[in-house]
Amino acid sequence: MQLQRFDCPLWLASGVADDAMKERIRSLNIAASTFIYTIDPSDHVCLEGALDTIREHHPDKTVWIIF
Repeated sequence: MQLQRFDCPLWLASGVADDAMKERIRSLNIAASTFIYTIDPSDHVCLEGALDTIREHHPDKTVWIIF
């Protein structure tokens, strides 16, 4: 059976998941991208930069942030 691709892209900060976890996520047909830097939720400039990147790639989509 072919898994359907979830229409909910996942973005991970660097260090959130190891390579095995990222492969497992992708094996579930989830579109996952990883930032090359860590994201400190208390650093509003960094957080806004990350959100801008996500908005560039996924315009008109709702962004959920989980800490």
